[in-house]
Amino acid sequence: MKCKACGKEIDEHVAGRELDACVAEAVMGWTKHGSDLFTDEVTGQSYELDKSYTAFVECFNPSINLSDAYEMEERIAELGLEVKYADILFDIIYPTLDLKRLTSIGQFDWRLIHATPEERCKAALMTAR
Repeated sequence: MKCKACGKEIDEHVAGRELDACVAEAVMGWTKHGSDLFTDEVTGQSYELDKSYTAFVECFNPSINLSDAYEMEERIAELGLEVKYADILFDIIYPTLDLKRLTSIGQFDWRLIHATPEERCKAALMTAR
């Protein structure tokens, strides 16, 4: 599945600035200003959300920072996409789940609760399509 922000396959993304920028655009709805997202390491690239909020990509790192991933998940909920997101996150974590191998539902819940920020970002990008 291709990322609507950059056009690359979502599975090819790795945690870091590029994945964070894609989430900022495709999931958070922020608009990129300027021609190159990563040129100014001092001031960062500004994003605008609903024409009333400005943030900098250096302050938003959902692919490596769990609190930023939670912020991203709050946006998913605001969009009413939490069920779709949870289903996609489940598929990312358990691509070939064999329910017979689980000895308790707790094993299943624990793995979902402890999804990495990178896994959460990929699920969010797939949800935002």
